[in-house]
Parts: sequence; structure tokens; C-alpha cells
Amino acid sequence: MSGAVGEVLLGIRTVAEMVEAFRDEERCRRLLEAMVRPHGRVCPACGYKRSIALAGRDMSQYRARPGLYQCSNGACCFQFTATTRTPLHATKLPLSTWLKALWLILQSDKGLSSIRLAEALG
Repeated sequence: MSGAVGEVLLGIRTVAEMVEAFRDEERCRRLLEAMVRPHGRVCPACGYKRSIALAGRDMSQYRARPGLYQCSNGACCFQFTATTRTPLHATKLPLSTWLKALWLILQSDKGLSSIRLAEALG
């Protein structure tokens, strides 16, 4: 785990600090990218180390879609995000919700039921 990621995660001691650390999607995406790909963006399909950021399409107008990349290897051109080929790949929940849930689960000595987790996350 990179130094900055480790500092963020090790600095979280209370629920208030956890909520602050995972306060927005952009911050959560960058944190997840650093955890999943600590040595930089590497294509999960072919292992190529160069990629470009892509813009998404929304109602025939281009808008930035942060976190969407395409492999620069001409033979591959695989599109990926921080969640590609992870258990969070097709999630409908925001990354901030997942990171908060994971933190709460890891802080629990005896485990955490799904009902208690849902209550804690609102």
C-alpha cells in the first residue's frame, strides 16, 4: 500500500474521522485506485502500463467521467475503472458507502450483521 493511502487509512480512528476520510466520491475513487493499483494504472486485461483518461457520454453531450481509462496498447484498448475485476465492479452503491461499510466491518471485533451495518450507514 502506498504511503499516502496508508496514512489516510491508519489515521482513521473514529466514526467521525471515517466519515470525513470518505466524504466524497472523487476522494474515494482516488483512494481505491491507489489501493487496487499501487504501482500506477496498469491495464487489468493485458498488463500494459500506459492508459488514457476517457470522457463519458450523457444525452449526446460529452461530460467528464472521472476514473474511466482506456489501455493505450493498440492490440488491447480495454476500458477500465478502479473497480474493474474487483468485487465492487458492477455495484450500484457509491464507493463512499462501500468504503465506510468495509471500515466498519474491519473495526468490529465480533463481526457485524447486515442489519446493524445498514443501520450504521443509514
